[in-house]
Amino acid sequence: MSSMIYGSFEKLGVGARFADDLNRGDRATTWAIAHGRHLREEEIQLAGTLSVPYGIIGAFVVASMSASMMWLVMFPFLGAPLPWAALWCFFVAALPFGALAGAIAGAAECRPMLASLAVRSETARRTVVTAEIPHRSITSTVRAFRIAGAAEVTVA
Repeated sequence: MSSMIYGSFEKLGVGARFADDLNRGDRATTWAIAHGRHLREEEIQLAGTLSVPYGIIGAFVVASMSASMMWLVMFPFLGAPLPWAALWCFFVAALPFGALAGAIAGAAECRPMLASLAVRSETARRTVVTAEIPHRSITSTVRAFRIAGAAEVTVA
């Protein structure tokens, strides 16, 4: 598993050199990119979007609506109460569809903390360095960002 780290630097050259050091270093970084003076929402990777929380919410909303619609539609036609097992089956069958729909909707939404970082770095004309790193080296990489002179470091 890996995490995304976003750090904003005052100077373009410092951020670019730090991204180069991360790419060449033995810090086990998968990759690092320096975004010069701006960070567009399109450049924020999947770790920076709301696809996972929206996928979870979407799964339960769609599954609940599916089960309740089946109860409202099937109950009058059958003339008998619908067994709970049937409602449970409809609920479980709808879970993946809701998860997929929620994840697709959430992939278009940027996490609020990263959206505010993009706005702040655009306003202050800072360079943003994006790095994907393994979970085990989060602390040392955040420390390296701070030592290199990052004004702000965000882990997503």
